[in-house]
Amino acid sequence: VHQQACPMWVPIIENGEHLSAGADFFVDEYIQQLLQKSNDIDCVLLACTHYPLLVPKIEQHLPSHIKIVAQGDIVADSLVDYLKRHAELESTLAKNAQRTFYTSGDVQVFEERASMFLCEKIAAHKMHKS
Repeated sequence: VHQQACPMWVPIIENGEHLSAGADFFVDEYIQQLLQKSNDIDCVLLACTHYPLLVPKIEQHLPSHIKIVAQGDIVADSLVDYLKRHAELESTLAKNAQRTFYTSGDVQVFEERASMFLCEKIAAHKMHKS
């Protein structure tokens, strides 16, 4: 197991630059650093909720035989499995319910970032202190 810190990836994503040439530079930089650690790497675990937004760029810079695993997929699969094993809980969950988003921060920034992560337009409300 080899670790590779990628300190520029989160700021790139949070600033909406994950599709930019700058993102390509830093993805390639960190992938090359990782690959220099071993010739036997066969899987890369993306251990940050932000990183799936970089998967297309990561795929461009990784050899094709290396599998990419995003923890979001693991968590989602685990939840599906859990709900299948606990039908009493699953049956209490709302289906097709409306979602409402609140933020204590800047509404516009939250909407932009949430929309980017969820791949849909998000409308948020300012949460006011009581």
